[in-house]
Amino acid sequence: MKSAISILIVDDETAMLGLLDKILSREGYQVSCAESGEAALELMKKTAYDLIISDLKMEGMSGFDLLKVIKDQYTD
Repeated sequence: MKSAISILIVDDETAMLGLLDKILSREGYQVSCAESGEAALELMKKTAYDLIISDLKMEGMSGFDLLKVIKDQYTD
């Protein structure tokens, strides 16, 4: 049941965010977007996501740094 799956996309390139959002939403997924690792963490305080798709090289917090925080703070 794809409609119940929520995905968070994290990328500092708005064109990539828009493209992935459009494709995944069209497939029936619930999609949220964040333009930085910091913004992603703020969204994660309010919503539990089934999947996170993140760019690795971003200004500020990299995708690797984001993954470390997620592993430490969101163990489940």
